[in-house]
Amino acid sequence: MKTSLFLLLLIGCTSVLKKLDIDTPRSLKKAPLSLTPVTMCGGPSLKSAQLIGTNPTIQRGFKDFLKNIQPIELDFKEQIIVWTLLQMNVRPDLATPTSRLQFLIKESNQTSYHDYTGDDTQTYPFIQALEELLRNHPRKKNLLWYAELLDRHVRSEVVVGISFEKRLLSLKDDIATNATLRKYYFRGDDTLKESERIAKINFSRLISAVQKSPGRAKKSSELSDYRKTPKLKLSCNYDFKLYDESIFLIGPDESPGHIFGASLGRQAFLAIASQTIEAAEPLFEEPVFKGKGNPRSAALCTIQNDGHEIWLSSHNSRDPGQHIYHLFKYGIINAKSPADIDSLLRHSRHIFLSDPLRLVIESSRSKPKQIQDLLKLNVPIYNAEAMGSIWAWSNFNNEGGRFYLDDRNPGALFCAP
Repeated sequence: MKTSLFLLLLIGCTSVLKKLDIDTPRSLKKAPLSLTPVTMCGGPSLKSAQLIGTNPTIQRGFKDFLKNIQPIELDFKEQIIVWTLLQMNVRPDLATPTSRLQFLIKESNQTSYHDYTGDDTQTYPFIQALEELLRNHPRKKNLLWYAELLDRHVRSEVVVGISFEKRLLSLKDDIATNATLRKYYFRGDDTLKESERIAKINFSRLISAVQKSPGRAKKSSELSDYRKTPKLKLSCNYDFKLYDESIFLIGPDESPGHIFGASLGRQAFLAIASQTIEAAEPLFEEPVFKGKGNPRSAALCTIQNDGHEIWLSSHNSRDPGQHIYHLFKYGIINAKSPADIDSLLRHSRHIFLSDPLRLVIESSRSKPKQIQDLLKLNVPIYNAEAMGSIWAWSNFNNEGGRFYLDDRNPGALFCAP
């Protein structure tokens, strides 16, 4: 990278040092890694859906739900409808009717991207996305039918995860002054803590109220081709040709999102829900937070290379695209096995930021050569324990799909047979 070009074109905002807790440069020493025990399943899911998310209790609850509704059998698309609705109970701050919903879906051997957004609190992108997924389904049931099915048959409790605990704490003052939210999210004088129970949503009442609203979300299905040859097609919702010119799309804050997915055979679904909350308010008196579905986009890419297919999703970063761009440089485009992907996701990450110009690196994961190469750029270097969140899905040799967790963040895999 030419430093002079980088200085001219790099864009961004200030105050990142405080956000990353790196007020002063730290020595680049090795530190022991604490790795998630399972970051990928042992094999593809062929009989029942493999699930990925942030809350293992809801994964078990979803499997129990499928047993409870027998003899009704839901096909894969119906399962992802129900799985997505359940996420509102897991992260009612990020996955709500007003949330932006971005997702990749593979069905009938075709992969497509969809992005639903809204600019106000009376628009419901999350729900509109699910309604349009159901359009022309053979069962001919609307979303309310699935919501009622959930209300009747979901028996599992949902508990607070560590990320939601932190978010509740950040919204504590607003929640305290709202009688409805306080009832749901306070125990005594404190917001709910990890492992405490979350109030159940009345899904049918919530969906029914949303369906009475005339608001319509904006939608897009466009991916930009970044690399294309007779054997390779690499497409993303970010324009990575800008990154080739050292024009990085750095935002003022990190871009939090709630990620989840399901995979069965060669079918797959990977989604990120997100929204901005200006003041904590309930939606239709249910334990979900009203917001606007217009936060910054997560980065999603599909790689189709010589019969293999890989999906990448990146969020929780001031520049989610930059982390995927570096993975391209490290060779994930040419990954030949699940072990290749798992190894690259564990690889040390770095990010360039500006105002002032600096580089932040996960030094505890770095190899000496990587650090030495970065030192040649002659910019200040700072340490971070962990950066970003990248989850992946792959299908090698048409054997079936499997998911990969990022061990930097809370996550849970349900590895089905």
